[in-house]
Amino acid sequence: MSSNGFLSPHNLLINSKFCCDGPSFTELTNALWAAQDLPASEIMINYKTGLSENGIQALYSIVWPIVERFQEIQQSSANLRIGCQKVKDVCDRALYIASTAQPDYDAIFDDLEKLFMDPDNDSLRQQTISEDATNLLRSSTTEIIEIQSKLTDLGNALGGSDIHDKLASRDPTEEDVQNDLAAVSILRDIIKGQNMQDQSGPSLSNLEILLGAVSAITGDLDGLRNSIKSSTHPGPGLLLDVEKAKVLELWATLQSEVQKFKDQYSV
Repeated sequence: MSSNGFLSPHNLLINSKFCCDGPSFTELTNALWAAQDLPASEIMINYKTGLSENGIQALYSIVWPIVERFQEIQQSSANLRIGCQKVKDVCDRALYIASTAQPDYDAIFDDLEKLFMDPDNDSLRQQTISEDATNLLRSSTTEIIEIQSKLTDLGNALGGSDIHDKLASRDPTEEDVQNDLAAVSILRDIIKGQNMQDQSGPSLSNLEILLGAVSAITGDLDGLRNSIKSSTHPGPGLLLDVEKAKVLELWATLQSEVQKFKDQYSV
């Protein structure tokens, strides 16, 4: 159940919890850091898996595209990490808004006209997240998922029945072939470990909720401002069903929950 009342935190707070889940974001950012450890060169393929130079050459038509996909994932992951850094900005601004709720809402309830005709009082209207940040997160994640899909196809190719024969055409002994087959198995496991769709899903869903909540909060304030501008006697019409103490309690809860999120989440 969300806190959807007028002037409330809306879906920033769901069942008394901040809409963004710390562990799911931590899982995502851990995956992004792990992406930087992918073997994105022939030398690193050899180092990480033990695939010999002969083995790399024998499987070059598969191995090189894998290297290229790993490089692309690393670049997109770097972009996504930039977007994830914005989540901390969201938290800081949400904390600021929550911390100023008492004096701001005192002004709303006690002197509406003065509050909204004062151009310097803008604390409640701070933007907590931008479309650009959300678009960066979404586009970078989509890129990684698409690349990982291509990687899956390449990983399947490494499991083909002809891999043994291709290795045997280059490796001098059967023992070398078996060693390279073991290395190929390690490489396939690395590819299988790339699953941004599952790792990012909860986090992106959280961000969509957050962005919607920010829009709702802004809508509340715009509605109140427009009501005041259109009336010569700004009254409590929009505030009749608002319980000030309850709304402030929700903002205080949000402040506590956002801090918990920040304590759980690291980029």
